[in-house]
Amino acid sequence: MKESLITDFYEQLSMLLASRLPLPESIVQLSSGLWRKDFREALLAVGKETGEGRRLSEAMKCFPLYFHPFQVRMIEKGEENGTLVEILAEIAQSSRFNQRLVATIKEVSIYPLLVIFMGFILFFLILRYVTPEISTVFTDLLEGASLPRLTYGILGLSLFVTHCSVLIWSAILSAAVFFCWLFSGGVRPQRLLASIARRLPLLGPVVNNFMMARVCVLWSILARNKTPEAEIFDIISNLLEDGKLSKAMGRISRNVRDGRGLRESIEEEKGISRFIPLMVTHIPEKELADELQNVAEIHGQMAMVASRKAAVAWEVILCFLMSLTVAIFILAMFLPLLEIVRKLGG
Repeated sequence: MKESLITDFYEQLSMLLASRLPLPESIVQLSSGLWRKDFREALLAVGKETGEGRRLSEAMKCFPLYFHPFQVRMIEKGEENGTLVEILAEIAQSSRFNQRLVATIKEVSIYPLLVIFMGFILFFLILRYVTPEISTVFTDLLEGASLPRLTYGILGLSLFVTHCSVLIWSAILSAAVFFCWLFSGGVRPQRLLASIARRLPLLGPVVNNFMMARVCVLWSILARNKTPEAEIFDIISNLLEDGKLSKAMGRISRNVRDGRGLRESIEEEKGISRFIPLMVTHIPEKELADELQNVAEIHGQMAMVASRKAAVAWEVILCFLMSLTVAIFILAMFLPLLEIVRKLGG
């Protein structure tokens, strides 16, 4: 929610400045309609400082909780080059694109994780509170007769769960807190969520395309501001949520600083989209930023398609696993009932 408000602020400020309205008054006016008191107060402080003659980027540096250092750095370059309006619009556009892709990863990750978590809780409750009662019935009616091995296994698991119930409840509560933090939207949770999603079956293509879209968007913004190539990949390396791709960006940056060709450095990294070296070779430098935006859109669409396929596949897998678990439990409880019926009939 906070990220969406900040993105709206950048977009609206860009439009106001394009209409040649004064910067300090525009910021103060935008702050007046905000429902979040903390962000409103931050904007009022920024508006006051810019009204006293400070640059927008300098005023924003005092509020790193709301204004990312990368965004502040781009705004600083826009002030120096006289392209502040364009920079604010680009930051807003890239932020919206990033939010859309982050939401895709959250949506496709939360389903399997939540279903597995809720299934574990349900199975724990059955083993802890239902199975012991059924076990008592078996003991009373069968009078020491042997039980099927499958039933013994379920009853043994129930006994273990009963003895460790306090520990398991603690683990469940800890997991619930962890999931709330994981999907809270902060930088660290996003990085961990991307790492977890990459390792979940079928979600790898979603994360890979998402990350390549992020690379292209960031590269496009930096290229428009005439940032040196080595510095571009160094900055991207520090901004990516995925550790593997971040290291790859760092290696490309070092290779370029050492004088190696950009295409050669990119082609050595297996996780980089094959579109990138083709663009570096065939697209003129002045058109590269626009083409990077197009490639980012392509990877964004590929991430959406991959996420829909993964969602369908996970639904099938989880339904099968849940059905199998229920079938095993029912069978384990049903087999002794046959013996009880035969005994009562005799």
